[in-house]
Amino acid sequence: MWMHGMCAGIEFNGQPIRWADQHPILPVLMRDGSVEWCQWGRPGVAWTTSTPSGGLLPLEDIRARKWARFHPKPVKIPARAFLLLDSEDKEHWINIADGFVIQGAAISSPQMIGHKVEPRPRVYIITIPATDDLARHSPRMPRLIKNSNA
Repeated sequence: MWMHGMCAGIEFNGQPIRWADQHPILPVLMRDGSVEWCQWGRPGVAWTTSTPSGGLLPLEDIRARKWARFHPKPVKIPARAFLLLDSEDKEHWINIADGFVIQGAAISSPQMIGHKVEPRPRVYIITIPATDDLARHSPRMPRLIKNSNA
């Protein structure tokens, strides 16, 4: 499932990570500067009671508390670039300025780990309306924030 007109991937340490990958995972920047890996959203279209489907959350929806029942926690996704797919499936890699990260939201999801159920975060990329220079590629883009850890 491709995300036409949306953020379809990121680049981290020279490696592309695409939503269309088998089990996409995203790097999450921890307070101590280390990186932990988390599942990118929930592929597929089925909603569950624990997490929404897809890999993107519109900032307007978060501010309107549409996701409040999921208790999203803000996270930082370190990336050098993000991938936009236009309506013709053309890829447009957009570089991210030094000192900025992608804002994400972590939602804990109960998952079977061994023989017990443990909460594991799924990370969603927060999106905003595309800036004028990117609107020709996509109506939305990831929200970029300053990395206060930098």
